[in-house]
Amino acid sequence: MPGSLRFRLPALFLLGIVLAGVVAAAISLRLFQTYTRGQSVAELTREASGLAQLYADAALRAADEGSDAIDFAASKLELATGDRIFYVGASLFPGQDTGLQRLPDSSLPPEVTALAGPVSFELRPPGEERTFLAAAEPVRLEPDSDALGAIVVAKPKTVLRDQWVPLVGRL
Repeated sequence: MPGSLRFRLPALFLLGIVLAGVVAAAISLRLFQTYTRGQSVAELTREASGLAQLYADAALRAADEGSDAIDFAASKLELATGDRIFYVGASLFPGQDTGLQRLPDSSLPPEVTALAGPVSFELRPPGEERTFLAAAEPVRLEPDSDALGAIVVAKPKTVLRDQWVPLVGRL
């Protein structure tokens, strides 16, 4: 019976349906991964831009008023954003601690250390096992001035995976 045309045509038809389903699921998964990564990069870039402006304003205020560095804690900002926040570059508040974990230039791509503009990249901070998706934003005290450093906002790549794993189960 398996050699008959009556069996082969429906079996071929069923195989075509299964194959089309697998291909559609693979395409859907890839599109969702790309979408999730794009959304995460946009979110990290937005947060890095806001934090860079926040620290630049605090540095200007501290320089103008001769006051202490900042009145907000980096750990609370990390808690509010749910992301890790790092800093690279010259000190924004000479002689004072910002509370931000500093990154060595060697752990960053050249685009970040050039301090030319916003950059997104993958990061493995020193002492960490995980890889992070990160966005860096230069900190400028004035809009057209040279950047003093960069704020780097990062989230573990496993967070991205956790967003699309339920989709795999549904597919």
